[in-house]
Amino acid sequence: MCEGGLDITAISQPRSSGFLFGLQAMLPVKGPTWDALRKKNLAARLAAIEDGEVCRNLIAEGQEEGAIRFPIEQIFWMGSGLSRAR
Repeated sequence: MCEGGLDITAISQPRSSGFLFGLQAMLPVKGPTWDALRKKNLAARLAAIEDGEVCRNLIAEGQEEGAIRFPIEQIFWMGSGLSRAR
């Protein structure tokens, strides 16, 4: 197609895209306490989870039916360690 003078641009994506969840990134849970946490920067989020009442509310909201914002069967634990390609 390019040889024929057409302007062709393509993107190849060999696997589906995804999100990384965590306190520094997207929070996958719904609820008023989670919404308040979502509005904070990382330092404020870390400080907030030190509060026992906030933690209890986060846990309670996370256990409610429909609390996860994404289909749970599409969320996979990838571990807590870091690896580096050499």
